[in-house]
Amino acid sequence: MEHSAPISWSNRPDDLSTTAGYDLIRCPASGVHNAIITSADILGVKVHYYHGRTRPHLNEFCPACDDRNPWRWRGYLSACHPKSLNSVALEITAPCVNALDDYLKHWGSLRGAVIMLWRPSHQPNGRISCRVEQSRFPVEQLPAAIDLEALLLKLWEIQPHMTAPELKQVMAAMHTKKNRIPNSNPKQIGTNGH
Repeated sequence: MEHSAPISWSNRPDDLSTTAGYDLIRCPASGVHNAIITSADILGVKVHYYHGRTRPHLNEFCPACDDRNPWRWRGYLSACHPKSLNSVALEITAPCVNALDDYLKHWGSLRGAVIMLWRPSHQPNGRISCRVEQSRFPVEQLPAAIDLEALLLKLWEIQPHMTAPELKQVMAAMHTKKNRIPNSNPKQIGTNGH
């Protein structure tokens, strides 16, 4: 059957990678978020909160830097829910790194560690506290780690091999798009496939 243009019909998704269907979890304002880490280490990146969204800092031609918007470091971990084992990506801030590094030095990998995140101030943008402990769950039964870099690129609508000027164009265009998921939801952002 022939399809009509200009709609891109397809019987299968173009991207069968593991980036579809995962939530990006941020620490909630109240309560504790528990997860089991499935990645071996943290993936860190400098980001800007710019035009209502978290966006990556660009080494060259960065529109957020041009507007004097300071970058902040964010770390990302592949993890799963302790009961369902559904995979998620966790966003952490710099204060969490010490606890993760202590665990990493002792055990050699973060995979299998239980992470607990909470905000002592109970404010949506309050400082995050973190505790990391060894899990009793067998590491070999954990799901594979999410490809965090691919997931973040997809969330940021960036193709892996874009040039610096192309990235600047994408970044500049992002704030003009309507109906974007706001970045202030403390529970999840992302490519939830449910």
